[in-house]
Amino acid sequence: MARRIVAPVPREASGAQAGGEGGAGEPAGWVHWYDELSQTAERLKSQHVTGLAVDVYAGGASLWQSDLTAGGPRWEGGAGDPSFDEENRLALLCRVNEQAGMGLVPTLRFDGIHPRIESLLGQVDCKPGLLCLGRDGEVRDASEALVGRHYNILDPRVQGAVLDVVAELVERLRGSGVVDGIALELSAKGWLHLPGVAWGLDDTTFLRFVQETGKGKTVLRDSGPNRFTARAAAVEGELRSAWLAWRFEGRPGIACLLQLWLRRREHSCLGLLPCCVLFPYKHL
Repeated sequence: MARRIVAPVPREASGAQAGGEGGAGEPAGWVHWYDELSQTAERLKSQHVTGLAVDVYAGGASLWQSDLTAGGPRWEGGAGDPSFDEENRLALLCRVNEQAGMGLVPTLRFDGIHPRIESLLGQVDCKPGLLCLGRDGEVRDASEALVGRHYNILDPRVQGAVLDVVAELVERLRGSGVVDGIALELSAKGWLHLPGVAWGLDDTTFLRFVQETGKGKTVLRDSGPNRFTARAAAVEGELRSAWLAWRFEGRPGIACLLQLWLRRREHSCLGLLPCCVLFPYKHL
């Protein structure tokens, strides 16, 4: 079996943010993007690359028009509704790979705001748990690492928001013969992961941990302003093994959610890679 080499093409490297109508003598944004991608595919093919892993969701923006990202960042930059109505960029992306005779692995990077999660956060009666809290009871500082806030991937509502994006992408790509898989990039700059052991310490998440494991009941009784410091000390000390096991196995993790969803659709199971989650896409 011939070795397959898939090269990453991040959003920033594909001319994806060169949007809008070009000036005099300049092509419209989507034309420029298509030309750049075509040239990249041909250049990499000459170097024996057999497929492209292209960002289609990053910084809270999607390459395709979606109600899930409406009101958030645009793929071309800025905010508001997408400016392209006449072309389906996912179809163009598939066409580029088909013409080059290369496989395609669309990549999703959850490193920006998610409008639906932000909408939940704006509700007066919003239940805690959506944001990733640490030992000081504060949300992770995302000023340098993230486009938006660091959401708490342990929360089922956040997991559901991720699954919604993946599910919509799968439906949009249904029937394409060039798609080899879909990858979720577990970037240090994203929020699909937890920054460390002492994170996810909000009241709702820690209560679920105690209820589902029976551990940490004494720590839970502390409801004062120093409760987050006490929880951090516990999960880094006597509760460390139970806490990490619960986070990894005891919760319906995003990989597990995707696997169950794919099984319901009679797809192949998830394959795990060190820096991303990749699942095959042969039967869409």
